[in-house]
Amino acid sequence: MVAAVEAMKAFDSRSWLQPIACPTLVIAGAEDTAVPLAHAHRLVQGIPGTQLRVVDGAGHTLISAHTDIFVQVVEACLASVNCV
Repeated sequence: MVAAVEAMKAFDSRSWLQPIACPTLVIAGAEDTAVPLAHAHRLVQGIPGTQLRVVDGAGHTLISAHTDIFVQVVEACLASVNCV
């Protein structure tokens, strides 16, 4: 378990972000303590043209605890890139 945690801490995928060329949406909970908001900001900085939506009052269970908001945000994003 210790080795797995050390490997996760050493893993860095930031170099994989720049080549992403498709429309990308990052949704984050403002109160997420498992994956801090700073991680969402790093994704946005690394992937060109990324949209970021932060859901106030949401934590790590954003998808299940704020389903309606999550669906609205995803649908709005898809509509903006003519996917719907």
